Amino acid sequence: MKLKVLDIPEEGLDFDFTVQESPWLQTLIQNIFPKDYKKGQKGEVGLNILKTCNNVSLVGDATIALKPTCDRCLEPFEKEMQVPLQMNLAPYKDMNFEDSKDKTTVDEDESFAFYKGEEIDLENLIREMLILEIPIRTLCKENCKGLCPRCGQNLNLKKCSCNPQQAPSQFEVLKKLVKK
Repeated sequence: MKLKVLDIPEEGLDFDFTVQESPWLQTLIQNIFPKDYKKGQKGEVGLNILKTCNNVSLVGDATIALKPTCDRCLEPFEKEMQVPLQMNLAPYKDMNFEDSKDKTTVDEDESFAFYKGEEIDLENLIREMLILEIPIRTLCKENCKGLCPRCGQNLNLKKCSCNPQQAPSQFEVLKKLVKK
């Protein structure tokens, strides 16, 4: 989805995209969350776009219904992901940042970018902001007990019969490597 900068009126633009009405959004979400998002699940993006001179500001949010697998207990669960979207764009010019300390500031600011030409690719911007919000680990609940390392029992469902003292330490192998 491309937007011409000159087409943004003074009062701004509001966009509401859903996976039902915008096939590109469904494809985008499926590519970012291939295991966790199934066709037909909720996926919405709301954006407000304002232009000041040649600078463009995007503010909004995305709501995505996912069905991930818990990283501790391996059980699937439902999760609605809320992602705040914010990006400030400036026209790209042949700027020389080589001798300036500002280059690192621009490179590290995830909510600032440049656009080239007269168009802004909203799909790529939304993709980038969603990818940055992918969690490192996904838990069904914060206090998930996970699986027993010996028998594999889901400890959220019932306690296993394994003796905790029987469990070998994962560091036993290291003791054999240390020479005395």
